[in-house]
Amino acid sequence: MENGDLYKTTANQERLVLGKTKSGDIIFATRSGNFVNEYGTCQIQTPERFSEEATFVKTVMASELERVRAKFASYLKQKEA
Repeated sequence: MENGDLYKTTANQERLVLGKTKSGDIIFATRSGNFVNEYGTCQIQTPERFSEEATFVKTVMASELERVRAKFASYLKQKEA
C-alpha cells in the first residue's frame, strides 16, 4: 500500500492511499458510489484491516494524488510520520 494506490471495497467505495501515520497505519481518502463524486472524507485504518476491506485497482496519476492530498493537507500534517 503506497501513496497513490487506489482501492475499491465491496460496497463500491473508492479509497485512495494518501500516506501513513507514525505507527504505520494507512491514511486514505474515500468517495462512494459513482466515481465522479469528490473525495469527501479522510480516514485511518491498520494495514491489515484496510487490506481485508478493499482490493487494489490501480495507481493514480501524481497530479490526482497531489490534488487530493492538498484537500486534506491540514489533516495529513497532523497524522503523517
